[in-house]
Amino acid sequence: MPAALSPDNTTRYYLTYHVQEADHTMMVRTSADVSDGTASENIAAFIEAMDPVLKASNFVKLERSEEGSSVRVPATWSGPSTWGSGEGDPDDQALFFSYTGKDVAGHKSRVDIFGRERASGEPWRIAATGESYIDDALAALRTTDAVFNTIGGDGAIWNNYENLSVSQHWVKKRRTG
Repeated sequence: MPAALSPDNTTRYYLTYHVQEADHTMMVRTSADVSDGTASENIAAFIEAMDPVLKASNFVKLERSEEGSSVRVPATWSGPSTWGSGEGDPDDQALFFSYTGKDVAGHKSRVDIFGRERASGEPWRIAATGESYIDDALAALRTTDAVFNTIGGDGAIWNNYENLSVSQHWVKKRRTG
């Protein structure tokens, strides 16, 4: 297992969006030379792949933190302002899709996107061969640009599945009101 790295080890983009009556933020690690336009293009490709299975969502803001810094500064978003469809249910705020991977050194990467509908009887992990949108999402994550990197700063080898997940932050928030 690789040594633990500082959370600010890479440049990061933070995409904040509103879905199911809540704001959520997707963090994407990039190399330092990635422009706002390249980050937007790649993040948008991932969102567009996931669009058929997401609830109606609205773009809020894009921010960037440089390597070694925890300060977020505004960045220019050139992706879609809305995606997904259908009414969101506040009771589903905790539900999201998660994609995971590692680089050759074992450093992890993860991308989450909220707006998942409750799926009764669905497995908690769906193989890429099961749904075309998963294949499309993985293709977007496997970009040749230095986007969707691991905490080690390298490109990830993405697992060939998607996880259907529940955020404990939102579960706790609902429990405590």
